[in-house]
Amino acid sequence: MTYRRARRRGGGRKAVAPLRSARRPAGAVVQVTAKPMVYRGVQMRSQLEGRWAAVLDAAGIAWEYEPGVLDVGRAGLYLPDFWLPRLKTWIEVKGPHMERVEKTRALARSLGKDGLVLLATAVGSAYRVPPAGRAPQAEVEVGKCDCGVTALGIPGSGQQGRILCRACGAKTVPSHVFGW
Repeated sequence: MTYRRARRRGGGRKAVAPLRSARRPAGAVVQVTAKPMVYRGVQMRSQLEGRWAAVLDAAGIAWEYEPGVLDVGRAGLYLPDFWLPRLKTWIEVKGPHMERVEKTRALARSLGKDGLVLLATAVGSAYRVPPAGRAPQAEVEVGKCDCGVTALGIPGSGQQGRILCRACGAKTVPSHVFGW
């Protein structure tokens, strides 16, 4: 039996059972199962994807769900979650596990610096997947461009805090962070 100090008036010590580790054995595979759902008549593989579809709708952004399989070179074939046709942007939704992002990075590499691939997380934030190097920690922001299109991006230091509209190329001021 081990002892610890009791957190109560009078101090004293109280006997407690030793802690047992709830860790999984090394190499154990954790299976996270998503719950499918239907959003606006579209069958989605997870409720998280449905929630992100609702965020896109609330922002006024047109989207297509799993529009087709892409060849991303040596990484193989890849089925991204969302395509935003007016913004020429791909979005991959990842749950809390953040596994299997290799193909998402391969897509960003294949598109180069002019492509935009976003990683949408379970905590409601989205990040740009860069074509090379580590992902930036800055969250994606959203703003309305003068051309009427909702722009997504990360304000860069060379852009005086503005984001680039992928529809017309103008720079616009972000209005809020994209997500929930």
